[in-house]
Amino acid sequence: MVSASRLSAPEKRVAILTGTTASGKTAVALDFARSHGSIEIINADSLLVYRGFDIGTAKPTPAELAEIPHHLVDIRSPDEPYTAGDFVRDCEAAISDIHSRGKRALIVGGTGFYLKAMLYGLWDAPKAPADLRRSLEARSNQELYDELFAVDEEAALRISRNDRYRLIRAAETVSMTGKTPS
Repeated sequence: MVSASRLSAPEKRVAILTGTTASGKTAVALDFARSHGSIEIINADSLLVYRGFDIGTAKPTPAELAEIPHHLVDIRSPDEPYTAGDFVRDCEAAISDIHSRGKRALIVGGTGFYLKAMLYGLWDAPKAPADLRRSLEARSNQELYDELFAVDEEAALRISRNDRYRLIRAAETVSMTGKTPS
């Protein structure tokens, strides 16, 4: 896992340019890379990893991709999943590759979940069996929240009652490991 301290070690500093959709991140990153030299861009946009997702995204043009080296662009087909865990592993590899060649990495994108996973890690919980997942999905958000609150008040207070995904993952973790998310 890339930790915040690893990203800020003097010899391995990595800059991150993030912002909302259509805020101009791509243009700023390209201008920055052109003016500073030895910069390679690592994509942190969940749509740019997919080939063919060129409309409705600020995917760099073929000329821009040829001018400034980009990583993690057009690396998956639309029918292939790409997770935050995949992003962390691929981003770490790209950073290592870029630094090994004496260049600097600039991570650019607005997918906050990817950036958060890279900086702070992922919740390391085992994948749930399908039958457990189905039984939890049959419960209401309120039931899941109340059950989590009963066993792990701290985690329940961090998770919204409407965040069905995280409520189910918390219940899976408790059910499978006996450990609480917090």
